[in-house]
Amino acid sequence: MSDRTSSVTLTASYQSDALGELTDAAIALLRGDEHAMCVWLEEPGEYRWHFNRFEDNVQITIVWFDDWAGYRDDHDHGKVIFLTRCHRRHLARQILGQLKRVLGDVGDDGYKERWGAHNFPMDSYRSLEGLVSAASSTSTGSGGSMRRPRERVIPGGP
Repeated sequence: MSDRTSSVTLTASYQSDALGELTDAAIALLRGDEHAMCVWLEEPGEYRWHFNRFEDNVQITIVWFDDWAGYRDDHDHGKVIFLTRCHRRHLARQILGQLKRVLGDVGDDGYKERWGAHNFPMDSYRSLEGLVSAASSTSTGSGGSMRRPRERVIPGGP
């Protein structure tokens, strides 16, 4: 994950559906949700991703917890390791690009072999693809022009 000023490398255990949750968060933001969250479990610890939408922009905050906190509301016990802001369509396109890369590199079966308990999030992938395509065909969205965002967000893969 990176932007123009900082970067962080994230990993996720097979025990969480990291890619599926990240994809679902992007879908929620494109559909207009004000907040979305996903959790990537590690052994031990976890990354908790918070997405807060402000018009067409999204603030992304990634918090590290030394232990599994799940979806509990205990932000004070974690450490913010990454904070950035970008356009929500840019975020969605970056996530979609990484989904395409993973699917092209390992395929649906290869993904299942690597992640064990979780299949490639094909339904969410297709939903995100449709939403990104629909957003791209709109020359302007609510909130202004489609100018190029300053940040670049690259989600980690399996």
